[in-house]
Amino acid sequence: MKFFIFIFIISLKAFSYPDFISYGYNSCLNCHYNGMGGGPLTDYGRSLFVTEITARTFVSNKTTDDELGDRAGFLGSYELPYWLRPGFKYRGLFLKSNLGAKDSVDRFIQMQADVNVAVALDKKNNAVLVASYGYVPTPRRFATSSTTEKPANWISKEIYFRWQALKNFWTYIGLMDKAFGIRHPDHTAFNRGYSGFGLNQNDQTHGLLLHYDQKRYDLVSHIFMGNLNQDKELRQAGFSLMGEYFVTEAVGLGTSVLRSQNEFVKWERTALHSKVSFAKGKSVLAEIGTRTDTPLQSNTQDAQTGFYTYIQTMINIDRGYNFFSTYQTYKDTLTSDGTTRNRLGVGLLMFPWYKTEFRLEILNDRTVIPTNTSGDTWSGLAQVHLSW
Repeated sequence: MKFFIFIFIISLKAFSYPDFISYGYNSCLNCHYNGMGGGPLTDYGRSLFVTEITARTFVSNKTTDDELGDRAGFLGSYELPYWLRPGFKYRGLFLKSNLGAKDSVDRFIQMQADVNVAVALDKKNNAVLVASYGYVPTPRRFATSSTTEKPANWISKEIYFRWQALKNFWTYIGLMDKAFGIRHPDHTAFNRGYSGFGLNQNDQTHGLLLHYDQKRYDLVSHIFMGNLNQDKELRQAGFSLMGEYFVTEAVGLGTSVLRSQNEFVKWERTALHSKVSFAKGKSVLAEIGTRTDTPLQSNTQDAQTGFYTYIQTMINIDRGYNFFSTYQTYKDTLTSDGTTRNRLGVGLLMFPWYKTEFRLEILNDRTVIPTNTSGDTWSGLAQVHLSW
């Protein structure tokens, strides 16, 4: 159970929602400066958030969606210079572990407090500088550790230069998240955490990303050298390739490959993923993948290959209110004596007011090993997200 408590303490990042394919948006470029999703929203993304995703529960019937769109800016309806787009993101999580048990623990975790800015170097946004700086909570293991060296709480999350060289071609250079698989807000999910992309907030990398985006397909190549803020021997340097093809506007099929290493371990990651829309507001995301870690300084340890699955459904109940469910599995080896972890989650994703999100979720976890099956553990989560 300590493992599950730990992963919820780690911050969730404010990435884009690939579920929005069910609203006709199959490319992150529609709403984000980063074509892979996440980070600051463009003017179009801010307006879409208010006029199509957010509920009108607390809005007068006399107020039109166009008027709401005019209020989507950082300072509301006040128009900033075309070249400046600041932003702010906050996430807080209330966690109740071991629901119904005597040793149930309640915790509130301040997960994220980021400021970001996008600076356009031309009116068409062909050249843009993007930077994000924010708070990272101290991992719980340091609370009982005797070491005085603790990770910094305030770090650069990303800083990169984006240049649109051609109509459908973008180049990114700087500090970014690795391009791989389905990006979604829960970085503790098995397809993110076990692949090495989510168990802390300081997992970005410096590198060069090339992105070719067409109506029917995306092609991405990411060459990276690790996070230059880390010690050299710890930096995972390598490359990733990602491709996605849209059979129709509502069905996307993709694959991702990543190879990297530092002085201690070599990573190999592969994944197949899909995004499917059944109707407006109804979608299914799926990813299956493998992770292989090969020790480079041990003559006794062999490479270990794990396997994961991730499935998420989302059903729109009413504008701004959505039901979602997740099913995840992870097996740490492909042999019969491996340990399997299963997780089932159900919850509500709500956007009751512009720039505001609430997420309620119940999670069930079970661990199975050949000689034993642990009892089910239940956790309750309530999350608030402010995106200004």
